[in-house]
Parts: sequence; C-alpha cells; structure tokens
Amino acid sequence: RTVAIIGSGFIGVEVGIALKRGGCEVILIEVLDRILPRAFDRKSSDIIRTILSEHGIEVLTEERVVHILGGRQVEGIETENRKIRCDTVILSTGMRPRVDLARSAGIEIGELGGIVTNEHMLTNIENIYACGDCVESRDAVTDKNSLQLLWPNAVSQGKTAGYNCVGIHSKYQGFVNLVGVDVFGTHVASIGHTRAAFEGAGHIQVIEKAYAKHSHWIIVKDGAIVGAQFIGKTKDAGVISQAIWKRTCLEGIEETASRQKLLAINPLFTALERYL
Repeated sequence: RTVAIIGSGFIGVEVGIALKRGGCEVILIEVLDRILPRAFDRKSSDIIRTILSEHGIEVLTEERVVHILGGRQVEGIETENRKIRCDTVILSTGMRPRVDLARSAGIEIGELGGIVTNEHMLTNIENIYACGDCVESRDAVTDKNSLQLLWPNAVSQGKTAGYNCVGIHSKYQGFVNLVGVDVFGTHVASIGHTRAAFEGAGHIQVIEKAYAKHSHWIIVKDGAIVGAQFIGKTKDAGVISQAIWKRTCLEGIEETASRQKLLAINPLFTALERYL
C-alpha cells in the first residue's frame, strides 16, 4: 500500500512514521519550504527530514496538492508539479475551531475564528465559560491571542474554567508551546516560537550548539528567550520552558554565570548556562 499524507505537522509526521513501521510506502507532502513548519526552523527541520528519508519516507516540500485522482477508489494525487500514484490519501492540514453553536448563542467569536474569553475563561455571556480547542488562547510570549489546539493547553483552560464555575477564583496564565515526537528513535522537541515567527520583528539571535548525537537552537528576541528546538536530546527541555515563562533575559544569565557563587543561588540559571 502507498499512502500520501498531505500536511507535515506533528500529526502528519507521526502518522507517516506509524504507517512506515507497518509496512506501507509513505509520501509526505508539504506546501511550505520545510516540514513541521510551525515548530522548527529550516536547519532543524532539514535534519528531521533527513532522518525520515533515511527510513524510507519520501518527503516533498513546496508542493501543493491540487487534485485527488480516481473515482470510487483513490488512484493517486496531482500536485502543481507532478502526478503521484497512491491508493490512500490522508489529509493532515490542521484544525479549526467549530463555533457554530457558540455563534448562534450570541457568544463573541474572535478574528482568528475561536471563542473569545477573559482570563477566567468566561465568555461575553454571564455564566458561560469556554475552554479547549474552540477558544482563542493568550500567547505568554507575545501577549496576543492565537489558536493553539493542543491537549496540554486545553487541560489548563479546563481547570481554570472548572474552578471558576464552582466559585473558586482562578486565572488562565496563557500558553507556551511544548511539543515533541519520536522520529524513528530520535527524539525531537520544540518550545515556544521559531525564528521564522518573528521575521522582521525586533532583534533576533539564534544560539546553536551541535554535538555528535544531539543539537539545540535557542531563539532570543530583544534579549529574552522566546523559543528553543532540540534534536536527539530533549530531557532538559523543561528548563528552557521555565525560562520562557519567566521572560528570562540572556544578559542576566550571562552576568550571573560570570559570578560563580551566585549560580548556587539560582539553579535555573545554572541549568540554562550549558545551553548558551
């Protein structure tokens, strides 16, 4: 069986790996210039692409699928560049909130297509709360609303909404993305934002360190850590996540690192130092 997967986000990549392990021929197709485009910049994405290719998954980027060929059965797909024979097509092109019920009830829908809530997950209608994939979430880095249809974010919002529903004051703190996948035994993870997400917005610095079996990239915007990407070693990714939540500045870490006695006072900075 030959399977074409349209879309190379985490779901598309995970499905492709599972199908390949199950004996299928897999073609992964992405319209943008790299796979996992919302989580990894070009250099780290290319490393992941190489791992997939080495394990027999064909990866096509910068190709838009325009037709699924066949009648009662799939015979192939057609991109803007070529026709590809396959007998199964999987669409993995992202998700959107379903808000028809909320809209019909008069609940405010935001510009991004999700339900608008305040920090207590309360909508514009008294005693009606919303949480999970249907709402617009506050990005803890940019302080702007975004669609983050991820399980950990939904859990955090659900707890906030639940507490407030029963009269216990609780505030939703926002989200910092933390996602990862096992790519044929190589663990990869992304936290926060990519460099591409801030293209043309402020001063961006990328701290890159490559070792024999693992690499990482720390994204710094205007002096503060805003994202990170890991390949091969992800167990300390939580340290960077904490730094993003705390809006930790690179200058402060470097200053503390230069005064060795203070490292014992701030264990977060001690852990961060080896990444910078």
